[in-house]
Amino acid sequence: MSNVTNEGLSRPGLGAESVKQRSQHELDSARGAASEAVGTVKQQAAELGHAVSHEASKIGEEAKRSATEAAQRLRSEGTAMLARQKNAAAEELTHLRDALQAACTKLDEHDDRRIADFAQVAADRLDSIAAYLRQQDLSRLSSDLSAAARRRPAMFYGGLFAIGLAASRFLKASSHHSHSSSQARGGSLNPNRNRGF
Repeated sequence: MSNVTNEGLSRPGLGAESVKQRSQHELDSARGAASEAVGTVKQQAAELGHAVSHEASKIGEEAKRSATEAAQRLRSEGTAMLARQKNAAAEELTHLRDALQAACTKLDEHDDRRIADFAQVAADRLDSIAAYLRQQDLSRLSSDLSAAARRRPAMFYGGLFAIGLAASRFLKASSHHSHSSSQARGGSLNPNRNRGF
């Protein structure tokens, strides 16, 4: 061993050269290890990015599917509710028609033929509107109403206004009539009520 040490020392610069080579070799090894570590981290980051992207895509697809299902469910429930309302409106028109026909009968009894004829025409129109409401599906009903409003907007909205007024007067009159008839019935059931007892 002393020969190797003496040999390295006997040649000037050989020991420094060897240290330099070893340092260079260690530096190259460290660079290679660092480069390999960076490559591994980059690969793992890319794999993680792909996994996150895939999961985000799955979550997005599930959210989209859930939103679509919720919209379809709401549309279905809305359509069912509108169909019930359409049928209820047809039923109310039928009740209104019945009331008009009853009024026609009373007007005929009191020889008011012109008013009775007018009431009969109105009752017939209500009957045909109620039948139309029952028979048409919602999309057809919507397109027919839109077309009528576009063709004659003043007449359409004027008709809606007139129907609203007629319905409110009829409802007001029928509630007043039922209130006064219940008072009349109440008076006959309690004979002491009108005598102050």
